[in-house]
Amino acid sequence: MCQEVLASLSWWTRRVYCRTVSYSHSSNRAHTYLSSYAGYANSVIGSIVANQGFINQYGTVKDPATGKLALNATHIALWGALYFVTCIAIQLVAPTTADRYGRKFNMWGITVFIGIVSRPL
Repeated sequence: MCQEVLASLSWWTRRVYCRTVSYSHSSNRAHTYLSSYAGYANSVIGSIVANQGFINQYGTVKDPATGKLALNATHIALWGALYFVTCIAIQLVAPTTADRYGRKFNMWGITVFIGIVSRPL
């Protein structure tokens, strides 16, 4: 049925339809990739605490059972909470600055912010 309908349309209509479908599929693929990145970014906070190098660098307490260096549970909880508080703050500010100064301003701002926050201690 779809082939019959497409055959009855003019070449211009078929062209517009095919481009629309093509862009739609491209957009869906882009959303899939971007959403997988968002999931990765959210999981980094929970998974990096298992990295022994991270524990050696930022460990502040000794495990009573083994005597090895460990991460303070309060610090891990604060780290996760600050991640989400920062996300909310950026989502509240970003639309206003994008309307006033443009998206490029937001991109530069978040890049500078990440550069400042992620400096080694």
